[in-house]
Amino acid sequence: MFGKKKKSSLLRKLGIGSTAGALTAYIGSELNKAVKRYEIKDSKFVSDHFVLEKKKDMSKDCYTPAQRYYEFDVLNRETREVLGTAQLLMGQEEDSFYGGHIRVSGKFDKTQRRELDTTLAEIAKNHLMSHVNFVCVKGDKEKKAYYESLGAKFVKTIKVPEDSHYYIKKHHVLEQYRLDTVDEKVIQYMDLTAKRKAEKEKKAS
Repeated sequence: MFGKKKKSSLLRKLGIGSTAGALTAYIGSELNKAVKRYEIKDSKFVSDHFVLEKKKDMSKDCYTPAQRYYEFDVLNRETREVLGTAQLLMGQEEDSFYGGHIRVSGKFDKTQRRELDTTLAEIAKNHLMSHVNFVCVKGDKEKKAYYESLGAKFVKTIKVPEDSHYYIKKHHVLEQYRLDTVDEKVIQYMDLTAKRKAEKEKKAS
């Protein structure tokens, strides 16, 4: 089902032009896609081999993070068989800081998992997420190599506080990797726009 076709870097796939015209057009299109920041209105997303269908009701039996998130059924694109579930956490809060933005359950090989992570990161990008966190236990060389193959870069080593539900004795020192989904110039432009808006509102009050 899955060939050995070489996958391009996710970072390269998400890249955009750096000219002023491309920058303006990109920001405009992204704002049009997200009427409300982080709100996912589409009911399904299609990748090469999967269909991600947004679930209307969240399962009460599985762990659910405190911050806003969306859960999807992962279906085989051809047979429509449900293969597992995927969660995408929205925003930058405690759950995504210690546990990462993407949670996948089900039996997927590395190629399949790459496709899922790529698809979810693309969804995050299209809903104005500036970056996606990936987290693993310190010293996990396999996951480190995988995250870097997606284009994610090491950010820092973090210690989970004992009062956090992410704390696991002997496994509470984590490494955090970040995949930037929006071009740095876009981020700077958005920050500058927000700053100017705040200054304008302050003067008006």
